[in-house]
Amino acid sequence: MSPLDELHGVIIRTTGVLSEPTLYKTVRSFSSLLIAAFMALLAAMLGSVLSLFAKKYLMWLPATARYDDLTGYLRRDAFYHAANKVLQITNVTRRPTCVILIDIDHFKNVNDTLGHDGGDDALKTVAAILKNSFRKEEIFGRLGGDEFAIVLPNIALDDAYWVAERARVAVSNATSASSSGQKMKLSVSIGLVEYHDEACR
Repeated sequence: MSPLDELHGVIIRTTGVLSEPTLYKTVRSFSSLLIAAFMALLAAMLGSVLSLFAKKYLMWLPATARYDDLTGYLRRDAFYHAANKVLQITNVTRRPTCVILIDIDHFKNVNDTLGHDGGDDALKTVAAILKNSFRKEEIFGRLGGDEFAIVLPNIALDDAYWVAERARVAVSNATSASSSGQKMKLSVSIGLVEYHDEACR
């Protein structure tokens, strides 16, 4: 005010009690901080679990790609790869090795008579009989359709012949069945050869 009581201006003074913001005030409460920490921990754990599952799947995938779903035998490419390794070892050790080729007789007739389920049953039956007729160290492969191959390391031709004949007889005593209960006798044709390294001749 002037000496003449005239208003020249207004001065306004304010005071505040606000303090500098803190982390606690930012998250507003301790409980929300705990929730945020829990969510971060849960996300990290889920990430680790998913990573383990992905790793296990990637390790499992090549194995499933190597084996035939129906018979459990090696697929064609995997069988050739394993067989070549055995033959390379044979070249070095000079131990006898035999190879057997097996074909289910009249397999088309099995499929036509019993249906594809009956055909699948025939494949599984023959595969199981062969697996039980040979040693565990033999290499079993399904080349395709009803064709199987077995590599027999460390066995001479005469001994391999009797093993193959025993397997053939075991299959001839087996039957395959359809879902309707219809049954059909099975038989196989077997070819047998002893491996020789041509480079050593």
